[in-house]
Amino acid sequence: MEKYGTIVKSLTVPEIASALIKFGYTPEVISNITRHYEDTVVSVLNQEKENKEKFFATQNFIKLRDEIDTDFSNDKKICSLAFASDDKLSLIVPPFIRISPYDKWFDSLTKMYHNILNIEGALDKLKRFNYSAEDINARLNRLNTLSELKAEKLKEKSEAESATIKRNDMVDELTVTCREISEIAKIAFDKKSQLLEIMGIITKS
Repeated sequence: MEKYGTIVKSLTVPEIASALIKFGYTPEVISNITRHYEDTVVSVLNQEKENKEKFFATQNFIKLRDEIDTDFSNDKKICSLAFASDDKLSLIVPPFIRISPYDKWFDSLTKMYHNILNIEGALDKLKRFNYSAEDINARLNRLNTLSELKAEKLKEKSEAESATIKRNDMVDELTVTCREISEIAKIAFDKKSQLLEIMGIITKS
C-alpha cells in the first residue's frame, strides 16, 4: 500500500497534475483516485480488525470448549463409579466421544447432564462424590455459554471473510489504476526523472 500511496499523493504535485491532464487525469479523475485509495486504506485496516476479532472469538470458544471437555471426561469417570452397580443409571454415561464432530460431542454432554438431573436416583448417587444439582446446572450453563461463543465465532468468521473479499477487490482495482498511472508517467516524464522519483517510480537507466 505504501508504494500506491506515494503514487496517489504525488498526483497533487502541481507539475505532475498539470502534465497528466492531457492523458485524461483531470482534477475530478484524480479526486476519484484519491478517494478510492483512502477507501482502500480503510478497507485494509478494517480487514485486519475483523481478522483479529475472528482470532479472539475462536480462541475464546476453543478455551471454554477444552475446559468443558476436561470436566466432562472427569465427570464421566465419576459417573461410571457412582452408577456401576445400577444397570439403568450406567446407561447415562455415554461411550468415548471426541470433540469432533462438535455437534455430536455437544449433544452427548447435554444429554448426560440432563439425565443426571432428571433420572431418579442419579444425583443421589453422585452426592457422595460431592456433586450437587447446582454443579450440574452450572455445567449446563457453561454449555449454553459455549453455544453463544460458537455463534460469535461463526459471525466473526463471516465478517472477516467479507472484509477480506472487499479488501482484495479494492486493492486489485487500485493496483490496476496505479500500474496505469506508472506507465503514463514514464511517457509523460521521460526526460524528467526527478518527477518519477517523486512518484516512487523507478526506471531502468
